[in-house]
Amino acid sequence: MAVDGKRPTLRSVPLALSELTAGMILIVITIAVLPIGLFAFVRSGAALKTLGKGQWAMDRELPPSRGLTDSGGSVSPAVHEAEVRQMVEAKSYRRQARGGEPLDID
Repeated sequence: MAVDGKRPTLRSVPLALSELTAGMILIVITIAVLPIGLFAFVRSGAALKTLGKGQWAMDRELPPSRGLTDSGGSVSPAVHEAEVRQMVEAKSYRRQARGGEPLDID
């Protein structure tokens, strides 16, 4: 009951709402929406596991990397020696182009 002994009516509700501050309204809305958000999050677990899969998914293997891996075939020592010599000659040439001393290749 109200202070004057009368029952509150619908006309007094807006007056009661005018006493609320912006912070109180935010807290009430947060408390009201929190269970809905929690329920939606819990229910979305199965949907997230299937994300990116299905009829239009691109399920294919990536091509092998072209890094420094052995191609499976062994190289003869003569070919290996020629490749090493070629790399050292190239390094020596770059060094000379910068004005440095050439490398002793032999």
